[in-house]
Amino acid sequence: MRMRRASQSSLLLIAFTTITLNAVADTLRIGISAPMTGIQAAAGQDVVAHLQAGIADLNKRGEFGDHRVELIALDDGYDVQRTVSNVRQLVTDKHVHLLMNQIGSAHAAAILPIVQTSGVTLFAPLSGPRALYAENLRPAVVPLRASYSDEVKQQIRALTATGVQAVSIVFQDDAFGQDVLKAWQDGTAGGAINIASTHALARGSAAVEPLVEAALKSGSGAIVLAVVSTPALAGATLIRKRAGSGVYAVLMSVAANSELIEAMTKSDARGAVLFSSVMPIPTTGSNRLLRNYADLRRKYGLQASFRGLEAYASLLVVAEQVKRMSRLSAPTLGAALAAAPSFTVSDVYFGSRNSRYAEVFAMTRHGLL
Repeated sequence: MRMRRASQSSLLLIAFTTITLNAVADTLRIGISAPMTGIQAAAGQDVVAHLQAGIADLNKRGEFGDHRVELIALDDGYDVQRTVSNVRQLVTDKHVHLLMNQIGSAHAAAILPIVQTSGVTLFAPLSGPRALYAENLRPAVVPLRASYSDEVKQQIRALTATGVQAVSIVFQDDAFGQDVLKAWQDGTAGGAINIASTHALARGSAAVEPLVEAALKSGSGAIVLAVVSTPALAGATLIRKRAGSGVYAVLMSVAANSELIEAMTKSDARGAVLFSSVMPIPTTGSNRLLRNYADLRRKYGLQASFRGLEAYASLLVVAEQVKRMSRLSAPTLGAALAAAPSFTVSDVYFGSRNSRYAEVFAMTRHGLL
């Protein structure tokens, strides 16, 4: 009898221990290689800060279900080879379950061989070259944002509505700029808008002013700046200075960082700087996503930004998937993200394969419109 009671006690202890161990949260490791130094440092630091704050807040509120999440961020200085090295380290040494929010078209393209063979998904890259949207890449790559082609279509609609008949394009001579240029060439073929001239800026160069001066001589009604944030600010500033309100500067979403928006909206210069966005304006609107984002910024002292909102929205998508999973693995999480027909983030709809959010806004001395 004593042995039987001892055995029953042991069984109870084993059962209790098993329940306790099963209740212990699995740790989900998210990796990001970001340009925290170099020409895109402002963007990289902004994204990492938003991911850190978002993860801390969601962990605290139990939004990952029975799991906890940690972020492993490595600086790539906006150098492609460093990005490849970082991602290889994140996958093989850090054993991350997910890669997120990669900045840079060339950087995302360079890590494709790693994600295609490792079983670790790249989710919601913060660049939109058409190569990332190929159906045969899923689940290695699962985009959330609209593509550059989607953005260009919206830009063409907006400029056509304003009566612009010709544009000049200053483009970064790399995967990003070439993809935007191709989207413009495809989108204007046989349409109401012509491409009057194109001007290539060497990758890594900030010497955009001579190219803008040449573009202004073309007589175009708009100059498209398919460049990253630092030359975009210089180019847009020069267009407003030289052309006043007579010529639109047009930017892609990846160029519209907080520094540029502040400079354009606090300037006394006339004229609107148009930019396409894959997110709503972070500081206006009353939907639940923006209210939650405003709460996050207040708690963690974050500056409002489109990239920050995009990183936060993508993190909310991950949280929604993770909370449904009892045990985590990189392949199962990637498959779950890839299988979703759409993502409703708080109360904003994002198509998984089409109908992705893209809109055109204007920066003026009166604010964002």
